[in-house]
Formats: sequence, structure tokens, C-alpha cells
Amino acid sequence: MAKLNPNEVEQQCQRWKTTLIGYVLGGNPSFKEMLKFVYGVWNLVTTHTVFLHDDGYFIFRFESVKDKNLIVQNGPYTFNSRPMVLKDCDPDFQIQNESMRIVPVWVNLPGLPVQCWAEENLGRIASLLGKPICTDKLTTECERISYARILVEMDITQPLPEEILIKKPDGRSWMQRVDFEWKPKFCLDCNKFGHSTGECQ
Repeated sequence: MAKLNPNEVEQQCQRWKTTLIGYVLGGNPSFKEMLKFVYGVWNLVTTHTVFLHDDGYFIFRFESVKDKNLIVQNGPYTFNSRPMVLKDCDPDFQIQNESMRIVPVWVNLPGLPVQCWAEENLGRIASLLGKPICTDKLTTECERISYARILVEMDITQPLPEEILIKKPDGRSWMQRVDFEWKPKFCLDCNKFGHSTGECQ
């Protein structure tokens, strides 16, 4: 058994901090097609490098963590009308272990009171829906107060809630409306995206 040097492992992890893993649900784009997409759609950041893994997913390396986060915050993205999943680079990532039922979805909370917009409170609210990933820049900096926008990893095989219950420290509560920028369709019969259960051809 070979025991790895922990310092070198940490150095390599730091090296990939500015990268994202990406794949297209229900699609298998070529390297050339993905390059065209990246340089055409992600032109809001400087130079980025694209790697194609033999297992069919891509790794995108950016100049900085700021650039990487900017790409995430400006999503969601589609590739040939299919949803594109982006997530932080994990050294242990394996595409065959990915649950295609858990996908990042942008959630809007219209009319959310501004006293709820602190990072921890937004995280608590988003946790009612799934695993919070980040907020967009306008939400983080409170530059658009008509709605809060949060990226959440959700199990799309479950019904997407239209409302969630939020309770204030004084004990008062209210039902908060939830809007989804994209409602993915997933078929439990064939485990594929693009249509709902019972709509298989």
C-alpha cells in the first residue's frame, strides 16, 4: 500500500481551486463543440482552459476563483437545449457515481423581506429546498431587493415546492413563495431527462 504525502495532496487540491466540473444532462458534446460554447457564452471572464475527461465530463480552469464564481452566478446554462451541470472540482469526482437526480437549480424568492438577506439566514431558507450552493451577485450585495436568487442542489425526482414556511425570531411566520427559473423534467421509468414519468415513447 502506498501512503500519500498529505502536503502534496493539499498542494494539488489548491491547484484546482479555480476549476469547475461540468457535464450536460442527456447529452455528450464533443470537445470542439464545448470549446465553441465556452468561448462564445463565457466571454465575460478572461482566459479559461477546457479539459475533456475520457469518462465524458469536462473540467474548466479559470484565472481566478472570482472568475469561476462569476460563471456560476451567471447561470444556469443549457447546451443544445439540455441543462448543463456545473460544480466545484472535487478530487474524488467520478461521473459514474453522480446521481443524475441531484442537480443545481436557481431559485427565486420574490418579496423576501430584506431582514432575511444575511448569508446564514438565506442558507437556512435554501436548506428547506436542498443544498445551498451560492447566491448571485445582486443578492449578495443587496442591489436588487425585489427577490433573492439562490443556487440550490435539489432532488428533481421530488415535487418542487411552491411555498416554504419561514419563522421570524419573534415567533411570527409566513409562507414564502418559491419560483424556479428552470423546472427539469425527469422520468422515473427510464431514468432520463426531457420528459416526465409516464410520458415515455
